[in-house]
This record gives sequence, C-alpha cells and structure tokens, in this order.
Amino acid sequence: MLPTLAGLVTAGFVFARLGALLMTMPAFGAKGVPTLARLAAALLLTVIVASVLDPVPEPPSVGLFAAGMFREVLLGGLIGLAVRFAFSAVSIGGELLSMQMGHGAANLFDPMLDSTQGPLGTLTGLLASALFLGLDLHLRLIEGLAASFLVVAPGGAVEAGLGAPHLLRLASLAYATAVRVAAPIVLIVFLNNLFVAVITRLAPSMNVFFSLGFILSLVLGHGMFFAALPTMLDTVMHEVTEVVAATPDLVWDLAGGDRGR
Repeated sequence: MLPTLAGLVTAGFVFARLGALLMTMPAFGAKGVPTLARLAAALLLTVIVASVLDPVPEPPSVGLFAAGMFREVLLGGLIGLAVRFAFSAVSIGGELLSMQMGHGAANLFDPMLDSTQGPLGTLTGLLASALFLGLDLHLRLIEGLAASFLVVAPGGAVEAGLGAPHLLRLASLAYATAVRVAAPIVLIVFLNNLFVAVITRLAPSMNVFFSLGFILSLVLGHGMFFAALPTMLDTVMHEVTEVVAATPDLVWDLAGGDRGR
C-alpha cells in the first residue's frame, strides 16, 4: 500500500528532527563520522518512529511545510547541542591541562572535531566518546527525542528563544566542570613552576633548575592526570547523563507548554 501525502509529510518532519540530532549529538555528530552513516541511521529511525505516529494534517502550502521542517531541525539541533555542551567539559579540562604542562608545541589535529587540540584534550575527548557509546547514552538520547513527538507533534510550534537559557546554563556548567576537574592538577603544576621560579631567582647561575622544572611539570602533571582520569570521566559522564534525562524538560520548554496539537 502506497503511503499517503500526510504520511510522507509526517515522515519528513520526523526525519528532520532526528537528522538534526544525529548531526549535533556527541560521537555521532563528530566530523570524522561519515555523513552517509548518519543519513542511513536517520532514515532507519524515521521509518521506526513515523510508523507509530498519527499522520499530521497536510500543510496548505509549501511555505508552511518548509517552516515546519525548519522548526524540526531547530528542535533536534538544540537538543543535540545541549548534550554536547555538557559533553565538551572533559575536552576543555584536558585542553587546560595540556596548556599548563607545556604541550603548546605538541598540538594535534583532531579529525573528529575538525580542530587542533593538545594531546590530553584529544585523549580525554576520545575516551569520553567511548564512554558515551559504551553506557548507551546515545540510545537514551534517541529514545528521549522519539518520546518528544508526544510533547511536540511533528511540525508543531517551537519557540527557540525558550531554549536559550538552557543552553547558556549548560555552557557555563561545562566550563565550570572543566575547571573543577582540572584545578587540582593545574594547582600542582603551578606550585612546581613557582618553586622552580623562586629557586632560579635565588640562584640565577643554576640553569639546571629551569630544565629540571620543566621535566618535573611533565612528570607530576601526567602522573596526576592519569590518576585522576577515571574521576574526571565519571564526573563529566554523570552530568551528561543528567542532561540526557532532562531532554523531556527541554522539549517541554521549547514547546511553550503546549503538548502536541
């Protein structure tokens, strides 16, 4: 049996929301993930989700259909960005540590993020991505977005401005978490550098302390980093889990309190 026009319109709205999520969520939204794989995943999820939804009324014009598609992309993208903000804390913390340990000359190009990062930032980002997938948080996020169609019907009204406070709060939370997880190691490295600077000032002729201080910064910093890495990842994954669980609240706010149609 051929699908009706209303069914195709519903599937188009569902595909736009799910596709926008897959393009922006952690791990799947990385630059290194093939676009064709994300497209295939979005199509498969669309078939599953759209088959259990009631068809929405057909838009009276192409302009209204385009506006509905834009709202769906906006909703899916905002949810993906909300989780990505919380997820980015671990990479920011690793980048802070890289700068303090003297990795400025050892930056690496990260194809997943299409940017240049320090070794520790790249390492923590890859480990966090593995945990995100290993803990099935991507499945919980997709499940939450699928449930969002019960709150905001496909093509329903979305007020993007209502999601701005959430995104700003999550962005500030990501930076605060990054500073919190990196602060102990940064403090140790700073105290070591301060000690070496004082010794060098007191005995300028003893240049050995300069090279020794650099080595000590690397040894102490890396030792504490690998010792604290499980705690760092656990802290960030805990906050990511909370953001994923709060997806229905974000959708409710974006819907302006209007459940469905």
